[in-house]
Amino acid sequence: VKARIGHANFRSSLEKIWQQRCALTGCMISAALRASHIKPWSIATDHERLDPNNGLLLVANADALFDRGLISFKEDGSLVVEGRNAVGVH
Repeated sequence: VKARIGHANFRSSLEKIWQQRCALTGCMISAALRASHIKPWSIATDHERLDPNNGLLLVANADALFDRGLISFKEDGSLVVEGRNAVGVH
């Protein structure tokens, strides 16, 4: 498996920011967490790819939904579900 250069540092930074918890569920099971990019890797600049401000720590299923645009987040942290009204994230 090829790892993206700098991804380990990106994940480590996200773990510190999010206190090793999923930004959506609060899950603390490290093996279940993914370092997710807000602006996708494929269209991000080199700086954005490694910038922890361009990332969320999410459980794998939430990461998959986020990657496919089925969920998103407002700047205040509230969850947006596929164009529906935002609900609070706890």
